[in-house]
Amino acid sequence: MEKNNKTANSSDFEVTAVPQSGRKSLWTLAFIFAGWGLNSSEIISGGTIAAPLGLTKGVVAIIIATAVNCALAVLLAVPGAKKGLGFALMTRHTYGNIGSKIPSVVISVVHFGWYGILTALLANVAIQVMPSLNFKIVAIVAGLAIAVVAAVGIKATAIIGYLAVPCVLIVGLIGVFKLTGSASTFMPGTGGSTIPMGISQGVGAFAVGSLLACDIARFSRTKGQAALGVCIGLFIGLGFVRVLGAMSVLTTGQPDIVLAFAALGMAGAAFLFLFLNIVSTTDNILYSTGLSLSNIFRWNRVYLTLIAGVLGTVVAVMGLDKFFGAWLNFLASIIPPMGGVVIADYYFVKRRDFCELEDIKRPFNVFALIAWACGIAAAMLNIWCPAIDGLIASILVYVILMYAVKKSRPEYYCRLTNTQAKISAQ
Repeated sequence: MEKNNKTANSSDFEVTAVPQSGRKSLWTLAFIFAGWGLNSSEIISGGTIAAPLGLTKGVVAIIIATAVNCALAVLLAVPGAKKGLGFALMTRHTYGNIGSKIPSVVISVVHFGWYGILTALLANVAIQVMPSLNFKIVAIVAGLAIAVVAAVGIKATAIIGYLAVPCVLIVGLIGVFKLTGSASTFMPGTGGSTIPMGISQGVGAFAVGSLLACDIARFSRTKGQAALGVCIGLFIGLGFVRVLGAMSVLTTGQPDIVLAFAALGMAGAAFLFLFLNIVSTTDNILYSTGLSLSNIFRWNRVYLTLIAGVLGTVVAVMGLDKFFGAWLNFLASIIPPMGGVVIADYYFVKRRDFCELEDIKRPFNVFALIAWACGIAAAMLNIWCPAIDGLIASILVYVILMYAVKKSRPEYYCRLTNTQAKISAQ
């Protein structure tokens, strides 16, 4: 038994539930979540939202989008903490043992893109500060170095959070002070967008982060700590960098935070800000990618994380960061409905009592896949707010389908026995 525990701990429990002995403190989780939210791409996201809307409407859209991201993260963090499961393992309950590999493949592919985009951004920032550097060499070195750190696991992720979060917040606050002091007025919005569209962009930009909050929350000691850690971390991290991006665009007209800070005489601080920001974010991305790949291949997470880092680095070298805007719209369509099905399954169908992993017998849940597809279709119709439209549609369709087959397909209702439920509630 001792040997098994040691093995599990060394692999970060990628294919098993996290035992209580492996749980972390509230503040450790809050720092990790803050690092999760301090996402350099969210600076661009904040600027993208605010540029057409102006300051007031832009900030309203940012606040609502961040609240939705936080709510989605909490809804998945709570069962993650209760069962000690990350998103990849949690999808086995909803999509089936084999069907869960489909969301894992999608998450992995999305993360290859995210990792590549952010690593390319880091390389471009380095070149802006030191023009003599070669983009491809910087991208390769940075991509592989971060992959090694992510392969270490949750301990390395926590250390990065402790180091990055205070530095990023301090530099960011100085930047906010200088931005507001250097501008007599904020630029008006350019038009062509609405608050619902801005909300959808914001929700879509961090949709993957919201879904995968349970990858970190599974280390929480209680459900309450998981929810509080998510709220503290995301509102401090995610909300802050989005507002910073909005202010940068509306005061300097410059979506590139490095150039905006450089114009204020803060080029070195800007590089430090983005360097720590991107390293923290990409480390979290690659950590979750390793967990998703472990659900697909059942190989060692460390090796899978390194492989994912290499693939993400290839994406970075290809320079795909220019497709950032299209990437946000794509994420807003497919990711929230995927999480919506899991939320519906846990809260409305299984009534918050997922069974143990070994008790899941069905390979596929076709109704989960149908609900996910319907959610994607609803998001693509762009009725109001695509990300929220898709989320709500997937929840409604899944609940209706599952209740329609409740009596004829009892195998789809793998729930705890009364004895297990009492133990789980303790």
